[in-house]
Amino acid sequence: MGAWTALRTLVVFAFLAVVTFSIAKMPRFQLMGPLVYRANTSAKCVALTFDDGPSPPHTQEVFSVLDRHGAKATFFVIGQNIERHPGIAREIHRRGHKLANHSYTHQPMVLRSPSSLREEITRTDYLIRKSGQTGEIHFRPPHGLKLIALPKVLSELNKTTVTWDITPQDYRRSAPEWTADYVLSRIQPGSIVLLHDKTPEIARATDLILSTLEKLGFRAVTVSTLMSHC
Repeated sequence: MGAWTALRTLVVFAFLAVVTFSIAKMPRFQLMGPLVYRANTSAKCVALTFDDGPSPPHTQEVFSVLDRHGAKATFFVIGQNIERHPGIAREIHRRGHKLANHSYTHQPMVLRSPSSLREEITRTDYLIRKSGQTGEIHFRPPHGLKLIALPKVLSELNKTTVTWDITPQDYRRSAPEWTADYVLSRIQPGSIVLLHDKTPEIARATDLILSTLEKLGFRAVTVSTLMSHC
């Protein structure tokens, strides 16, 4: 009887852990505070977002593609990477793109103290400000994970969580054509697309996406511009 009770308890805990993780990772739900996963607009505008940089040389390759298409993007940067590559972070701002906060270490921000979460966020904000950014700095949780403590801290800091409605999950193992097809088959006005500027294929995929978006009459803008309905 004791063994069965222990087994049932283990199964319940495992089930609750899976449910909790699923809720924490949902890009369209947060327990408190503002969350944006797409903009409610009929304008043909979308936001391309790039996580985990700055990542030379791939971030600079993305710059070239964006410039060629006259597009703007939002880069959700990691604080440690800004410290390694401060010149690239400044270049993001100089080129008219937006820097946004993706934490300082990119470690999961669940089951941690509010003080450690606040430190990660404010430290990265400081580095983003040093890079020239003004105005609101949006936030995206590492791995999309958020439970109770993180949304509470973000709410106290008056931060908006920005997630996504399109992300090619296995883009790192896929050809640029696959990534572009995945994004383009799901794109709609107001979409926020999650990409990463840390692979050799990302510039080519971005080029394919933007080339087709132009033919469809779409503009690629920053998240801030998208949220103001273009």
